[in-house]
Amino acid sequence: MNREEKALLDALAAFIKRDNLRLPSDLDWRRLYRLAKAHAVAPILYRYLRSTPETVTDAQVMQEFGRAYDEAIFLAVR
Repeated sequence: MNREEKALLDALAAFIKRDNLRLPSDLDWRRLYRLAKAHAVAPILYRYLRSTPETVTDAQVMQEFGRAYDEAIFLAVR
């Protein structure tokens, strides 16, 4: 298991347990986003990342997480 896969699992576990989460800032954020998107959990990860925006060192990836979150909200309320 690589670091990004572990980070994704840690984030999902924290979501389920309603725990706080701190991810290392030196992750491959594009890889993490692709993993989260492939498993349809990018909006969940965004909830954590937006509370610690300094963690994500790639602004474009943070925007992609934000778009995934916005899309999920839009689909949920229409």
